[in-house]
Amino acid sequence: MNYHLIEEDREEANAILADLHREKQRLRKKLWAYEIEFYDRHGRVADTRDKESVRHLYSSYKDVTNKIRAREGRDGMTRSCVDCKAFEVDDARDEDRNVDSSTSKRVFQLKAERKALNHIIKSYEVEFQKRHKRRVSSLRDTQPIASKYRRYVVVKRELEELIGNK
Repeated sequence: MNYHLIEEDREEANAILADLHREKQRLRKKLWAYEIEFYDRHGRVADTRDKESVRHLYSSYKDVTNKIRAREGRDGMTRSCVDCKAFEVDDARDEDRNVDSSTSKRVFQLKAERKALNHIIKSYEVEFQKRHKRRVSSLRDTQPIASKYRRYVVVKRELEELIGNK
């Protein structure tokens, strides 16, 4: 048996898998950027109709994810990697990923909301300073947007809890 060829096949398979992971990361970043930009513009999370313009990105992301799963031997698909032991699936780890996935989604939503609230609060503070020639310094000063301040604190605490538990 020619071990040199097997090593080359393993390296090639690992290189392909690494490329797929990079492509998935690139697509994920584009999708997150779209979500954040949409939230900034509209003050809400995008729904299915809003995502129609980036459907091709979601489709590509799903295709790349399926290719990665196939190469890693997930979902009962044939493994195309010569060194399959390097990509064995640990069911417990997959369950953790699902929990992490829902947690990550929540973290994303909270970060988008925090960013939007921060923008509102900072804009208010800038306008307040222009109008009153001083900075916001009391609860009375924040009264017009007190609910935004309170929500910001709640979102920030929840984010700290989620990120701290990861």
